[in-house]
Amino acid sequence: MSRRVRTHNAGKGAKYTRSRRPVALVYQEETESWPAALRREAAIKRLPRAKKIALIQRAGSEEPPPPQQAESDTRTC
Repeated sequence: MSRRVRTHNAGKGAKYTRSRRPVALVYQEETESWPAALRREAAIKRLPRAKKIALIQRAGSEEPPPPQQAESDTRTC
């Protein structure tokens, strides 16, 4: 995972993260296989913001959740 974070912070990752640097890993979990990891990632992406923040907090992450965005900003996690 550290290699993936370094790649994103170098501007070589997904287009979405290129304009939102630096990125920080705030949550991770192990899965039994790569396809299972992709399914879990998709499920997490569909969660509402509040549930994502709760997931991070329950995991005991040392990183604080990102600050709330202004109401005029329509982007979501």
